[in-house]
Amino acid sequence: MDLSSSDSASSFGPWLNPLEAVRYLGLPSLKALYQAVRRGQIPAHRLGLKRLRFNKRELDELMASK
Repeated sequence: MDLSSSDSASSFGPWLNPLEAVRYLGLPSLKALYQAVRRGQIPAHRLGLKRLRFNKRELDELMASK
């Protein structure tokens, strides 16, 4: 098996930054991600006052439930 042909989802670690989360979820923009977080539709974790991180397992569970 060729490891370079693995799907892009496997290249993400357990924690995603906002841009990685947008790509992973297939959202159109960062603005769409931030709006979904504000509405409570996407779980996010704050690091300090400004940095958001997203747990890949939680996002997988969210996508599986929809």
